[in-house]
Amino acid sequence: MNPIHVNYRLKLSFLIFFLLICISLPVLSQEGISQSSVKTNDISNTELSPQLSPLRKAHLELKNAFDSYKKGDIDTTKQHLKIASDWLNKASQNSLSAKVKDESDKLAVEINSFKEKINRNPEQHENSLARYWHQMTSIIKRETDQLIHSYVKLSIAEKTLNHLLDAKMHLFRTKHDLFVSHDKGDAEYELNKVLKYLDEAVAVADPTRQSGIINLSKDIQRLKDQVSKKKDTWKNDSVVVALDSALENLNNAKQYASPAIKLRIESLKADFNVLRDDIEKTNIRNDYEAAMATLNTIIVNL
Repeated sequence: MNPIHVNYRLKLSFLIFFLLICISLPVLSQEGISQSSVKTNDISNTELSPQLSPLRKAHLELKNAFDSYKKGDIDTTKQHLKIASDWLNKASQNSLSAKVKDESDKLAVEINSFKEKINRNPEQHENSLARYWHQMTSIIKRETDQLIHSYVKLSIAEKTLNHLLDAKMHLFRTKHDLFVSHDKGDAEYELNKVLKYLDEAVAVADPTRQSGIINLSKDIQRLKDQVSKKKDTWKNDSVVVALDSALENLNNAKQYASPAIKLRIESLKADFNVLRDDIEKTNIRNDYEAAMATLNTIIVNL
């Protein structure tokens, strides 16, 4: 058989294998974390799965920690967090990706610090645990993407790829901040990271790729503007503009209304405000999904 064809088939098999790994990554969020089919009753259960990588073991321990916390077992939660941190440190030592090493180290430090505070501010713990799980997922996806695309050997393409994969990791993290925890500060932080890595990608990209990355940066900036509301870009939506106009008219009508009518106007205003907020969030979600799809397309076509 032609050696070129053999090499191609080996690469194709390699890609399919790691794509299956990526697809099999469990989907988990603050809203659905307790629905995972993973059994998590035994502190040492990761020892029963030696085939799992350190990153996957850390990922599982964070899931265990969340489940223990939901049951009110703080001591077991802390044990799982300690084990997760240990596995993250091992992952950092073994990973071939500098970015994965750095992110694993930082997350291990965050988890250790969080573990000592878990008896205080209990209302914040559930979201923090869910966010750590989401961050862990993003690191696994980052390393998997690196493996999938590791056949890229050209120096320019490889440098561009690394920056794009870093941007994708932080964009993935933004999803939790936007649609689960609704934390504007965290979302802005992650989007700033995305913009930083896209700028670095443009700086080393082949000229034929630069315009697509620059356009994506503009999309990310618009998404950030919507999140921060420093610029009222969401007002471009005609439905939102119409609702704003209706709210203004209701305020004017309220000045002349009887007490009974004023109550009905307040009720209408409340409904209009809820509708307006729903539309705004839908626009942000659509923009987020479009940006992620564009970034994936750029990576695939690199």
